[in-house]
Amino acid sequence: MNLDGSSWRLFEDRIRDFRAARSEDDYLYAAPSSASAAQPRPPRSVYQHTSDCYEFFLAAEGAVRFRTPGEVFELRPGNLLLVEPGVEHEELPASPDNPYLDFCFMAIGTRAELYQVLYLPHAQDNVLNSQVILLGSEDLGAAAHLIGMELRYRRAGWADGVHSLVQYLGQVLQRRFASGSFEYEARTTSTEFHRRPVLDAALFYCAANLQRHVRLKDVASAVGYSPSYLSRMFSEQLGVSFSRHLRNLRMSIAMNLLSRSDLPVQAIAERVGYPYPWHFTRAFTQITGLSPRQYRQRQATR
Repeated sequence: MNLDGSSWRLFEDRIRDFRAARSEDDYLYAAPSSASAAQPRPPRSVYQHTSDCYEFFLAAEGAVRFRTPGEVFELRPGNLLLVEPGVEHEELPASPDNPYLDFCFMAIGTRAELYQVLYLPHAQDNVLNSQVILLGSEDLGAAAHLIGMELRYRRAGWADGVHSLVQYLGQVLQRRFASGSFEYEARTTSTEFHRRPVLDAALFYCAANLQRHVRLKDVASAVGYSPSYLSRMFSEQLGVSFSRHLRNLRMSIAMNLLSRSDLPVQAIAERVGYPYPWHFTRAFTQITGLSPRQYRQRQATR
């Protein structure tokens, strides 16, 4: 699916996160090991694979775990992980019951492939994938290779060198977006039916921006269609209105957080897009018949 500059909205935060200043401890590196050279095993999931290019990973929301033959990394917001070519790795939720949003940048010579993965536990379509392919002439693989060398040997001044190279790569990504030299695709997994790509992109936008005030016209603008068309698509293909889908998504994540975390009710309300706790409590009670605190107490006794 090809979109114009509106697709930028799904990735601009991730590129800004990629370029952010980091401490030395926030740079993580998955190096080849003797186990990496062993005969590849059949993948246990779509998240386990071995690439022949450099891959950068960062967590935007929540925590995500990466398992390699030599080490297990837990990424949280602020971390940036570089996986060397040929290193088998598997992406997993840090906890099966906690949602996360992460970003992958694959440097394939002059080609850049960007992916966002949103994991939503207990949802029918619990993994939302969004992809952008950026084309240009700069050799991104060569810059990624230099970052790998800096991270591997960590000589004096390595962190400054890595930061400068990351800034360069981020600037290239932004320039390619600005020039319109990209292709966009979105899809869901763990689903028994197929949808049009525009609906997948809309679902991704809703989930990725859940903490904000999400309006139908904002989502429609992000995916490049009119609000009336998008509203009809929600009704026809999901069987619910846009507002009902957004409310159900917020309540599903809130119930999960109430059951599985110790976060205060106010923090959960803000995380799912309710700036005022009383508004969240009223909506939650209408859906479940229980206040958030009553729901948490009932779940604790099970």
